[in-house]
Amino acid sequence: MRTGDACINPEDVQSIIAHRIQGKTEEYLVRWKWEGDPRLAPCSWHPIHELSGSDGLDNSSCRSCLAHVQLYLESLRADVLARDQRSKRKAQNCQHTQRLSPFEHSRTLATGGELDGSSDARDNHDTYNCEIYVADGVIKMEPMTRLRVDTSDFPTASMRQRSMGSRYNVAASKIRSQFTRSLQSLPGKAIRLVNTRDASTPPLSFTFIDGYLYREGVEPPDPSMMQGCGLVPSRFGPTCKPNMGANCGCEYTRSCECLEYARINDARLDVHERQMLRDYEDGAMISLMGLPKRFPYSAKSGLLVSSYLGHRWPIYECNDNCACGPGCKSRVVQKGRTVGLEIFKTKHRGWGLRATENLRQGQFIDTYRGEVITRDEADRRAVRGGKSKDSYLFSLDKFMREGDHRYEIDGEFYGGPTRFINHSCEPNCVVYVVSRDKNNTFLYEIAFFALRDIAAGEELTFDYRDDDGTTDEAGSANETGEGSESGAEEDSIPCLCGAKNCRKWLWK
Repeated sequence: MRTGDACINPEDVQSIIAHRIQGKTEEYLVRWKWEGDPRLAPCSWHPIHELSGSDGLDNSSCRSCLAHVQLYLESLRADVLARDQRSKRKAQNCQHTQRLSPFEHSRTLATGGELDGSSDARDNHDTYNCEIYVADGVIKMEPMTRLRVDTSDFPTASMRQRSMGSRYNVAASKIRSQFTRSLQSLPGKAIRLVNTRDASTPPLSFTFIDGYLYREGVEPPDPSMMQGCGLVPSRFGPTCKPNMGANCGCEYTRSCECLEYARINDARLDVHERQMLRDYEDGAMISLMGLPKRFPYSAKSGLLVSSYLGHRWPIYECNDNCACGPGCKSRVVQKGRTVGLEIFKTKHRGWGLRATENLRQGQFIDTYRGEVITRDEADRRAVRGGKSKDSYLFSLDKFMREGDHRYEIDGEFYGGPTRFINHSCEPNCVVYVVSRDKNNTFLYEIAFFALRDIAAGEELTFDYRDDDGTTDEAGSANETGEGSESGAEEDSIPCLCGAKNCRKWLWK
């Protein structure tokens, strides 16, 4: 049965479980969501265009089911790889006991023998335990009360064997196209997707966003409450305004309100100011206005200045309430990414990120974005996701004091291209805290900068365990690369960075 330009909504699908070639058409077996007897679960075969949403169709009411198809294809590729590896081992040693994949093992438990690829009478249907109809351009399923078939063991062994030998080029192309379109939604220079190694695509379950998503328990910042500079006359020097310093905005660090908590320029402190700074560091509730600071960026190049590159001081930028104007040299990260990027498939480490142009030391690359969640929610997600979840969580604890609540950024399912930056024990990128609201110590941005000059095409990396230059408490391997394999736990994640000073383990 064909349904024209109709398609299936992903909310109605439990999973894709097999595929076949009918004529020249790729068809996929849908297991519909079903709360009844699992032996009577409704299933039906559909051509790939019915799972591709409204792409190329007049109907705009359907969303894509390609994320379901992608999960199925990933499982299929893993099974094919396991089968090929078994065949290779068997050829090398015919006495070697063939090991079955979990999927094949589950199929042989009932028969007690090898995977049986012989035809099954149930293979020759288009629908199982359901009737298919179309309503308002959407394909729907109606459970049947007669002629029911046991689908609890679907896909059958013969379905699985047929799937392993069937091409899926059209589905892979549609999945790639959907991901590429999502990249085009991001502002800034183009972001490309490159994969010269296989037919896979980054997960369609990942959604690109251009800012934070504030989840339950997190109070979003109020832009109107941000304190700006240059709004009132300063007693510490000239008031900030647009035409200062060759029209590059703020020029006097002593009088710029946005730089109140910025890094102090120790070389310019007098005796009285040094005592004032000591009192502040000892806990005195005093303002640091009037003390000399350091601007984070070069007015000409926009790069981080050398004094910031050697340290991990917080970066304070001006905001929309400031009188210095949009051309102020203290506005870099807020203007967004200006670097062309490429998400690419690496040889051994999944997906990675690289720039399509040469980067200079201190150049801003992009921010880390995602869902802003509470610490309690982060702990719950970490329990569900295991140690690999740590790779996607950033703690907003730079200014945290005892008793403060803490937020975290989860970039696993929502975020930007920096989600694909891999770890290295010898990285070429580094993260900085960037704040546009000096009084908000709970919410700020995490920005990536080039730690050194980086050639176009070189993979971008940062240290996942870096905490302002120190190793995170979660890691127990030493810094000399002499990590002990015997000290690793069962779920430890090995480091694959290949650096000379590799710590051997990413998480232990």
